[in-house]
Order: sequence, then C-alpha cells, then structure tokens
Amino acid sequence: MKKNSNFYQQVLFPAFLILFAFAGCQHTDDNPPLSCPNMKMIVNMQNSSSLLQLRSNVIFRQHTDSGGFKYMSTEAVSDSLKIIFNLRDGMFEDPKMVDDSLHLKTYTFVKGVQNNGLVVVALKNNGGYDYLETDSSSITLTRMNLKRQTVSGEFYFKAQNGEVTGNGTFENACYTPLN
Repeated sequence: MKKNSNFYQQVLFPAFLILFAFAGCQHTDDNPPLSCPNMKMIVNMQNSSSLLQLRSNVIFRQHTDSGGFKYMSTEAVSDSLKIIFNLRDGMFEDPKMVDDSLHLKTYTFVKGVQNNGLVVVALKNNGGYDYLETDSSSITLTRMNLKRQTVSGEFYFKAQNGEVTGNGTFENACYTPLN
C-alpha cells in the first residue's frame, strides 16, 4: 500500500496538477509571447504546418527523500491551436537536482501506461480552446544549453483515438528554471 501512495505522490499528482493548471486556462491568448529571439517551433498536423509562439517554458523540481524528479512544462500557440508539453525526467540523486539538465532522450506517453512525455493539443474555438484527448505522444530532447537556458528537440502525438496525428520540432526554446 505504501508503494501506491508514493506512486500517486511522485508521479500522478504532479502530472495531473500540471495538466489541469494549463487546461483551466480557457482564455484568449492576450499574453505576449516569451522574448526568445532564436526560437523556432513548428507543428505539422493533418496536412498543414503552423509556426508556434512560445508562451511559457519552465523547468521545475520535485524533491524526494533520496533525490527527485525534474519536469519541463511548455506552452506554445499559433492562430489556430495550442501545444502543451509535460515532460518528467528522473530519478535524480540530490547533487543533480540543483542544475537544469535533463537527459537527452525520448520521453513517451501512452494513455494508461506511461506518462513521461505528454503532448496535449488544443484547437482554438470562439471562446477558448477544445482540448483533444491524447492517445500517445513523445518528446525527444536533442540539445540543451544550460548557459543560455534553451532546449531543442522534436515531438509527436496521436489524439482522438488516432483521428488526429502530428509532429513537430522546437529549436532554442528558452526556459525559465523554478528552484
């Protein structure tokens, strides 16, 4: 029973917290994009491509008794959609919890099975966004520059029981560390 409690505290609760925090923001995108001049983010979905503007990208930590996990939460928008990343990396030992580094690898999400690389897509409507249910997704980190606080990589998603698929890339996306 203790094992299930730790699983909920360390994995499910932070993932749901992040997802619901973003999903609760059903407003228009009046917020200015982050100032990230060298950033380029593109999504290819249903035979069209969109350039995205970065709204937020944070790296934060969840400490445990023996180290902890690092999370990256990203939001980017175009005139017709929103993309949200929720990435979980770890377990890290205490000394590695102080820096922003994440492993350069592929993080995956499979509904009901694995939740380390969730990509959520929301389509813009008249009053906000319609969030699609993600079936599976992946986020691959290919480069991190800790000095400039940027991250690059690619992503993939399948949503709405396979009816909507897409992929994309992000280059030099600025992030803000939360300690």
